[in-house]
Amino acid sequence: MAIKPSNELFGSCWLDIEDLDSQHASIGYFVDKAHWGNGYATEMVKALIRFGFQDLDLHRIYAHCDAENPATRRVLEKVGMRQEGLLREHYLRSYGWADVCMYGILRSELT
Repeated sequence: MAIKPSNELFGSCWLDIEDLDSQHASIGYFVDKAHWGNGYATEMVKALIRFGFQDLDLHRIYAHCDAENPATRRVLEKVGMRQEGLLREHYLRSYGWADVCMYGILRSELT
């Protein structure tokens, strides 16, 4: 991801298609801390979801995030994803075990 017109790189995003036959994929993103709070993550995730549903004909897109990361949870909710579950103590972080929220959206839910 880059800011125009300077093309300054400030993050990345991805759509991970596990299997086209199953018609689902996961999404993820990273935004440099200096650019948090500007709506870039929401814009990127929204574009990924549209691309996945409209261009790749996916049925379902999902994401995982640290349960203690309210900013990422807000991004996922703003783009229409719903929390579908909680994986308790799913990731081992430097500070200990972290819970992970699972979010998802179906093509039929795209607004």
